[in-house]
Amino acid sequence: MTFRNPIHSMLGVLAVLTTGGAVAAAPPDAAEDGDHEPSRPRDEVRPMNTHGYLNGGIGYGAVDLTTFVAEKRANGFTAELLPTAAGGPAADLGVGLRVSTLTLGVRGRVIALQDSEAERTVGGHQLWNLDAELGLRVPFGRIEGHLMIAGGYSKFGGLNDALRGAKRGVDIDGANARLGLGVDYFVSQALSLGVRGAAGVLFLSRSAVPLRELAYMEEVGTISEAEARVLEGDGTTVGTSYQIVAGPGVHF
Repeated sequence: MTFRNPIHSMLGVLAVLTTGGAVAAAPPDAAEDGDHEPSRPRDEVRPMNTHGYLNGGIGYGAVDLTTFVAEKRANGFTAELLPTAAGGPAADLGVGLRVSTLTLGVRGRVIALQDSEAERTVGGHQLWNLDAELGLRVPFGRIEGHLMIAGGYSKFGGLNDALRGAKRGVDIDGANARLGLGVDYFVSQALSLGVRGAAGVLFLSRSAVPLRELAYMEEVGTISEAEARVLEGDGTTVGTSYQIVAGPGVHF
């Protein structure tokens, strides 16, 4: 019968305990390190994982009512009561749904138009637009570019107050179609800062305004009778508008 050296026995037990402790202390997936997928950073932004958006902005816009009008008198549509070209502060607000790189939404826009010509009696007025829009978005990390096509309804507002020489305001409305470009920077998955620009075509009509509706004594110095008679008939025009705004967006 053979007895082992006590020192050798102690060294053997110690080796077993050390090996077991190392195995126990190792991470559960250490042995599967080759199959383990690295976790994504917590601050990683993935715009295509969102399903909806709400964004808006403020900036500048302008309108030209006679861009495509082939008339001898460029002021035939407004009879010089309204400026054929004007600009001013602009704002928009949009909301919609997103599926991968495509978006479908609704956007409202307004341009507060100003006219500085002293010979005209028009005050401040606005161009309002309500459009449906289809967008294509292409993300590059935190930066996302987008292209939009849209169309809808346009109307001039504030003309009753703007035209001080008329008892009844001139009613101008119609349709619009526009194309837009923009870029967003995603501060986080849910918040972005962006710039959007859009240019479009306006198809507008004006209702007839009888001469008796003009407070003619107030217009003697600014509008001739011949020009005023233009308002007696309905009018149409095809013009253009553009707008550039910057502001935040919320994504969810």
